[in-house]
Amino acid sequence: LYWILLLYLRRSILNPPATEEQLVYYIRDNDQDLEPLRFLFAPYRPATLYFESFEMFRRVLFIGVLPLISSHSDRRAALGILMSLCSLELFRSVQPFKSSSTNRLAYVAQYAIWLTFGGALLLETEMGTGLSSFALGLSLFLVNISVILLVAVLLTLHYFDEKKKAVRVKEMSATKVEWAVTFDNKKFQTTFDSIIEHTVSPSNVLCYWYCDVTSSKQTLKSGIPARKLEAEFK
Repeated sequence: LYWILLLYLRRSILNPPATEEQLVYYIRDNDQDLEPLRFLFAPYRPATLYFESFEMFRRVLFIGVLPLISSHSDRRAALGILMSLCSLELFRSVQPFKSSSTNRLAYVAQYAIWLTFGGALLLETEMGTGLSSFALGLSLFLVNISVILLVAVLLTLHYFDEKKKAVRVKEMSATKVEWAVTFDNKKFQTTFDSIIEHTVSPSNVLCYWYCDVTSSKQTLKSGIPARKLEAEFK
């Protein structure tokens, strides 16, 4: 509850109304005052900034409350199936993480929890009569191992994806002077659209500076020169 209160007091920065998500990410990633709370909201979308508090509560229910609810293991397993189904639907509908791969991983993990409790119910009731305990246990082991393997695959894909992004950013940030006299209207439009999409962040403004080639090379080195507009001071 204290975590929720801390996030609520800073909701105007973490989830400002009528603001694009990418701009919110930029603001909160560069706000040093939020550093002590970053572990609470960093993986999540602005609309689900309280999800870490709920996730902690959910884990306490599974680990600390569920084993104490009943002395009958079959009832605990049945309740575990119900709780895991609720978690499964929650992660499917809310998709709290800003990374789509993390959302997929969390969704698959809920299936693994559900199957684990289902296997426990089979072992503890007559529904599992005739089933090999070894085969069922091995199946559940493979289900849970598959989640770990999926984590490894997603981490590998994320690593190579970040490398590709870094290369693209480096290429896009390279200084380039291009003679535009021969540009037609369509070429100008596609060039500007590409610059806006790949180079200008949501928090910046794109400005145009018209000059000759010689001046452009100097401008790229030292920036746009400041000039007094005499008309404004007359």
